[in-house]
Amino acid sequence: LKGLSKLDVNEARLADTKRRLERLTNALARMDAGTYGLCIRCGRSIPPGRLQAVPESLICVPCAEKKR
Repeated sequence: LKGLSKLDVNEARLADTKRRLERLTNALARMDAGTYGLCIRCGRSIPPGRLQAVPESLICVPCAEKKR
């Protein structure tokens, strides 16, 4: 980390922010389509608490745990 310049750090933050914006934009599209809050793997509802913490969630907790 010592070798990273401010520019490197800012570019990494910008890339992370762009990825999150893309995920949130996709979440808005799922809202319009009526599929927001449904797990893309099993089709079950994603708990409101998970959506509140991570609004761009695509999968429910059980499916996320299977991935590990």
